[in-house]
Amino acid sequence: MRSLSTRITLWYAVAATLTAGVFMFIGRFLIEESYVEGIDQLIDVEFDEIRPRIENVATERGEQDVIQAISSHVELDASLFFFQIGNSHEDVFFTSANLSGHQLPVAVHGREKVTVEDEEWGALRVREYQVGPYDIHIGSSLDGLYVLVGNLYRLGSIGLIATFLGSVIVGRFLSRAALRSISQIESAATRIDAENLGERIDFEDTGDEVSRLAELLNRTFEKLERSFEEVRRFTADASHELKTPLSLIRLNAEEMLRKEDVGELRRLADNQVSLVDDVSKVVGDLLLLAKADSGVLPLDIRDHSVDDFVEEFSVDAQALCEDKGLSFECSNSFEGVASFDMSWIRQVWFNLISNAIRFSPKGATIAFRSFRSGDDWVVAFGDEGPGIEEDRLAQVFDRFHSAEDPKGGKGVGLGLPFCLSIATLHGGSMRIENRKDGTGALATLAIPLTDRGGS
Repeated sequence: MRSLSTRITLWYAVAATLTAGVFMFIGRFLIEESYVEGIDQLIDVEFDEIRPRIENVATERGEQDVIQAISSHVELDASLFFFQIGNSHEDVFFTSANLSGHQLPVAVHGREKVTVEDEEWGALRVREYQVGPYDIHIGSSLDGLYVLVGNLYRLGSIGLIATFLGSVIVGRFLSRAALRSISQIESAATRIDAENLGERIDFEDTGDEVSRLAELLNRTFEKLERSFEEVRRFTADASHELKTPLSLIRLNAEEMLRKEDVGELRRLADNQVSLVDDVSKVVGDLLLLAKADSGVLPLDIRDHSVDDFVEEFSVDAQALCEDKGLSFECSNSFEGVASFDMSWIRQVWFNLISNAIRFSPKGATIAFRSFRSGDDWVVAFGDEGPGIEEDRLAQVFDRFHSAEDPKGGKGVGLGLPFCLSIATLHGGSMRIENRKDGTGALATLAIPLTDRGGS
C-alpha cells in the first residue's frame, strides 16, 4: 500500500498538472480569438484602402473599371489577402490572381465575417462588404494560426510533462515536511506500551490538525493509563478479597476430611456454605459493577412520580431503622416527575441507607431529604456516625475500600462504587462528604430532570 506521503505527492502533481492543462486549454482559445480578431482588423484596414477607389467608379462605370481601379493595389497585397468581387451573391466577376481563378466557398456569401475551410487554400478568414451594387469579399489564410496552435500544443505537452515531474519532486518535499510531525507522533506512540503508559507525545501546540491529533492521542493514553491502573488495582483487590474465603474453604475441606464426628462435620459444612455465599456475593457484585461500568447494564428509565417513590421507600427505610434502634426522618419538597430506573435507584438508596445504619450509633437519627436543585433532582442521606477521615474522602468510591464501622462490621467495599456507576448511567453524579455540623457523613445523589419536572 502506498504511503500517505506518496498519495499526497501524486494528488499534488495531478492537481498541478490538471491546473496547468486547463490554463493552457483556455489560453489556446484566447490566442485563437485574439489572432482572428487581429486578422479582422487587418482586413478592415485593407478594405478602407480600396473602398474609395471602388466608390469612385461604382455608379458611373462598369465592372472592368472597378477591376482596373483595384488591380494594382490587390497585386501589392496578394501575399496577405484574397479578393473577390461580384454582383449580388451569384455573379462573381473578379478574383485576385492569388486565387488562380478559384472562387471562395459559397458559405462566405451573406456573412459579415466567417471562418471557412476552402478545399484549395485551407482555412480562411473572410469578411464581406457592400459598396454600391457590388459584394466585396476579402479573406486571409489562417495557416499561421494553426501553425501557432500546433507549436503551442507541442510546447504545452512538454510543459505538462515538466509540470508533472516538477510537481512530483516539489510535492514529495512538501509532503515529507508536512508529515514530519505525524511521523514523530507515530514514533512516540509506538514507543508507548503497557510498561510506560505515563509517557506522552511531545508536540508544539500550533492549533492545527496535527497538534490536535497529538493532543487527542495524549488524552487517549491518559485514559488508557487510568484504565490499566484501575484494572491492576481491581485485580489486586479482588485477589485479596477472594483469597481469604477461598483459603478458608480449602482449610475447612481439609479438616472435614480428617473429622469423623457428624456434629463437627455439620459445623464445618455450615462454615463452607457461608464462605461460598460470601464468595458468590463478591463475584455477583463484581459482575454487576462491571456491567454498570461498561454501560451494558439494562436500564428501564421511565417517568415516575417522585412523591410516590419517596413515600414508598420511606416506609421500608423506617422499618429498617427501627429494627436497628434508629430514627428515620424523611422530607420531600419536590413533587414533580423524574425519569429514572425505579429498581436500580431503589437499590442505590438501600445501599446508602444501609451504610448510614452501619455507622450510626444506637438512638441516632438518619435524615433523608429529597428536593430540586436547578435542573437536578437531589436526594441526601445524613447519618450521625463518626464521619470520614479527610484523607479517606477521596477513596470512598474505590473498589474494595471499606472502613470498619463502630459495631465491628466491615463490608466488601463494592456498594458505593456501584451506586456511583448507577448515578453515572442516569447522567447524574454522587458525592460523599462530612456534614457541616460535624455530626456524621452526608451522601448526595443528583439525577438530571426532564422539562416536565415540577417545582
